[in-house]
Amino acid sequence: MKHRIWIIALIDDPFDPPGEGRFGGGQSFIFDLGRGFVRQGFDVTYVTQLNAPTKPRFERLGPRCRIHRLEAGEARYRAGEEAAMNIDVLARLTAELMEIAPAPEMIHAQYWVSGAVAVRVRASPSIPIFLYPMSFGRAKQAAGETRGPFAELRERIEPDVLAACDHIVVGTPDECALLRRHYEKVRNEQILLAPLWSDGQLFSPRPEPADHYVHRAARRFAEGI
Repeated sequence: MKHRIWIIALIDDPFDPPGEGRFGGGQSFIFDLGRGFVRQGFDVTYVTQLNAPTKPRFERLGPRCRIHRLEAGEARYRAGEEAAMNIDVLARLTAELMEIAPAPEMIHAQYWVSGAVAVRVRASPSIPIFLYPMSFGRAKQAAGETRGPFAELRERIEPDVLAACDHIVVGTPDECALLRRHYEKVRNEQILLAPLWSDGQLFSPRPEPADHYVHRAARRFAEGI
């Protein structure tokens, strides 16, 4: 069997449909990332935060894939930095999960909150952490964006998280420049530039609006697959 990979994504459930009233598409990205790994023979464990009380805490998605939804406080969607409000509980629950589940041989962390948890819980420095940061707190401050209630916590934690991760995945040269400009602890060899493109053989588009998601999923029943 190929490597065991954990995808820690504490702000997005990979099996949520494209949501109404929110931006981005992080859940679609990590859904396709995990599926791409599984198709290549890797064993994938998703770790996310429970964002609705009706969802199962654990689902087995096949012989090489499963998802754990951690219950940390009220089960509701928390956007961006708000996911950090339960960061200590999330770290403890993830550490407990690692004690009973096969340990990962590689960790992909989505956003700085997930990176902070990954750095705390990995059993050995030999387990590489690939962080996809999505944004940089200091760059947002420099651009004059409004500081949210968790900005101070982010400023205290994020620089050390970036320095501790083995690889920081960015999508553009501009992101590389922002990372180097605002985080002096980050080393050049940590930065991986992965241009934002999709392999149509591995990743599927999400062309339908949110209200058509169920119709798209239901087609599988009609087609008998």
